[in-house]
Amino acid sequence: MIGPNMKAISRSSRIWPVLAAVLLWVHPAPAAETWSVELARTIMEKYPNLWNYPGGEWSYPHGHVFEGIDMVRRNTGDPDRRYYNYLLSYANHHAGSGVGGGSMDDMMAGVSFCWAYAQTKSDRYKNAATNIRNSFNDYPRTSTGAFWHGRGLEGEFWIDGVFMGEMFLTRYGTHVGDSAYCRNEAAKQLKLAYQHLSKGNNLLLHAWDEDKDASWANRQTGLSPEVWGEGLGWYSNILVEALEAIPAGHPDRRALETQLDSLASGLKRFQDVSGCWWDIVDKPGVGENWTCVSATAFFVYAIKKGVDLGLLDSAVYGPVARKGYNCLLTKLRKDTQNRVVVGATCEGLGVQDNWNDYMNCSYVENAKEATAAVLWATAIMEKPANPSPVAQPVAAPRSQVRKDSRERYYDLCGRLCSAQAGILLTMGKRAVCVDHSNGGTPRIVIVR
Repeated sequence: MIGPNMKAISRSSRIWPVLAAVLLWVHPAPAAETWSVELARTIMEKYPNLWNYPGGEWSYPHGHVFEGIDMVRRNTGDPDRRYYNYLLSYANHHAGSGVGGGSMDDMMAGVSFCWAYAQTKSDRYKNAATNIRNSFNDYPRTSTGAFWHGRGLEGEFWIDGVFMGEMFLTRYGTHVGDSAYCRNEAAKQLKLAYQHLSKGNNLLLHAWDEDKDASWANRQTGLSPEVWGEGLGWYSNILVEALEAIPAGHPDRRALETQLDSLASGLKRFQDVSGCWWDIVDKPGVGENWTCVSATAFFVYAIKKGVDLGLLDSAVYGPVARKGYNCLLTKLRKDTQNRVVVGATCEGLGVQDNWNDYMNCSYVENAKEATAAVLWATAIMEKPANPSPVAQPVAAPRSQVRKDSRERYYDLCGRLCSAQAGILLTMGKRAVCVDHSNGGTPRIVIVR
């Protein structure tokens, strides 16, 4: 995941201290169809502004949660537009700040700008997304064309980064433009991941160092030592997301379908009898290895999405996803505040030197990656057959909105003033928008 501006680093600087979290099982679990809604509610209650979610204000965890909440929005129809307003607030908070482009992790949260542009057609979000898109133009690569994980991580190609970078490109190509480049680049990076990271058992290793001099790199192959479940999960999710976006006639489409077939076969083979998957996927029951909530959530999503897209045999893989989902539910509970608690697993990791380092991680409940992965998995498993139509923004009046000095508001007044974001009042020949969208003191914007 994170790529610090240093070559010789094997542990993520984001590893948090070990937290001993002992909580009582005081609330019954919600009905299966409500887990994703309940988890979205939990996240929004704990972090009223998405930029306060763990991981800094702008990084991959925010983009990961952003996408998950949008899935819940689409599943429920978002009748009171609570999800829409929450998501748009995040994009609005960062638009124009110049974020993104320093590492693959920085790219991921840019999905928020792509979504916001699709919703509003505001150039403010298009320009912010395009700023990140342009950072790919000079982004460093290996000699084979694989993106370094960070601009300072010379020659290092991490499986995490394939998700971070290509999720942004997939969304940019779908919602903003430059679709040919975005699809081609996403397919290229996925094929390179398969080429460089395949272990030979249908699974992929965590990373490859072209220079073979990283502390974790095998001096002959440049490969990292283990098949880390969360890293493989990132790859599995971007693989199905890219396949959804890349049309059938694309020259790389069949190769990516083959990669999905191979991965699904490996995941089916290494699924634990409980339904979950192990942290080091291909070493079940070895030493201190454990069944991992984040890996399980990632794989449930990927397999179910593959089935839904008609790319995986539903008779074969539908039960695999369902079994994984049922095991995942055993790792969720409610706390004394009626909030969802995601079972303990590793807080995010960089590439580790050896088995022991992967085992000796910060093991916590509600890890930021696991929480978002569970949101994705529950959202896709609980998706209704016929979702309610998503509430549409109110059309903006054809008038000029007076901007305040901070320009912290949405360009389209009708969208700004819909539902919870604000209330549009008419006063004689004027309309007044009482804006509560930024969570602070209400601010009045006059529409002439």
